[in-house]
Amino acid sequence: MSMTQVYQWCSWFKDGRTSLQDESRSGRPNTANNDWNTARVDELIKVDRRVKLKEISLKLDIPKTNVYEIVHNKHGYRKLSARWVPKMLSDEHKHQSRNLPNPAPVSTRRLDIIPHPAHNPDLAPSDFHLFGPLKRHLEGKKFEDVIGEVRDWLSKLDANFFTQGIYSLLPRVALHGNYIEK
Repeated sequence: MSMTQVYQWCSWFKDGRTSLQDESRSGRPNTANNDWNTARVDELIKVDRRVKLKEISLKLDIPKTNVYEIVHNKHGYRKLSARWVPKMLSDEHKHQSRNLPNPAPVSTRRLDIIPHPAHNPDLAPSDFHLFGPLKRHLEGKKFEDVIGEVRDWLSKLDANFFTQGIYSLLPRVALHGNYIEK
């Protein structure tokens, strides 16, 4: 809280105010946060988890601040790895993330296949381990054959590149199944 706000509150209380609640004031009531808009925002996010608040605002013709209120406070979403995901994980998701195998030495590693539900909010290794280095590789290059350039880059990767990507997820999902944002 800013010092200006503290001074203002002190002044109000000296003048006899006894409540911290905002007083009612005149003006147009907020009509954008209705049930219909709330449902539409949820539908748009479920269709495309990478949708931006501005895009939702334009599609529904409601202010971006109201979209933010609906997305964050009513639905409990937050942006993670460029996707909207629920803030709270289910107990099943937390159980799965706590029971991931510990990384073994490279020579003895064996990857187990873990069931991955369709809309699981877990991080995908490709979001941070694959696409970042690929973008750095392609940066500043002029070429006609994008697919060929990507295939060439993939063929030159170290054999442990993808294994390292899978195991680098562990510290990001480590705290009792809750996400750690970095």
